Amino acid sequence: MRRLLVLGLGAALVATCVAVSTAGAGSHAENATTKKTAWFQLVFEGTSDADRIVDEGGPLGPGCAAQLHDDIHEETTFGRGKGVVMEFVEYGPVKYGFQRLGRIGDSSMNVVGKVTRTAKGGADIVQNTSVPFPCPVLQHHDLSQNPDCGKTKTDNAPWGLKIDGNHFRPVPKGGLGGNFVSQNECGRPPSGSAWGCT
Repeated sequence: MRRLLVLGLGAALVATCVAVSTAGAGSHAENATTKKTAWFQLVFEGTSDADRIVDEGGPLGPGCAAQLHDDIHEETTFGRGKGVVMEFVEYGPVKYGFQRLGRIGDSSMNVVGKVTRTAKGGADIVQNTSVPFPCPVLQHHDLSQNPDCGKTKTDNAPWGLKIDGNHFRPVPKGGLGGNFVSQNECGRPPSGSAWGCT
């Protein structure tokens, strides 16, 4: 048995080699017929940190300006599941691919993440110093005070595997951020503020 540890996006894939075969690979996306294949039991686990900083502002009306500074930090812990069986297929001398055993051309797996978000910054209405009219409404909202800040929320998303040279790494199917879209409002300006619709 061989064990491979592959790092990507702060997470880890533990791969245990199950079997190797030179039998026909069937009708794969590359129309491979008699190619080498290998089976691995994969377990996705690890942690990831992400930061997003937003700075916006502009005139809001006579004498008023809107300002937003939002610094959001997310910590994600990926849950260790039972693992899935992946098939490593050789399409040619220097061409390889991954797929889940029994799913031709599909390497997707469900990844569970526990996401904790915190935020710093403010959503403000301030006096526009370039306009000689007093702003009738001044506001300050501390974005760290949202009730969701500091709470851990669980979500799941489809991930897959990508080959880079002589190694592979996990990648989210839906783009950046792992495609986790849990309803965490931490860092969102409250309704009624100048930025309440962001």
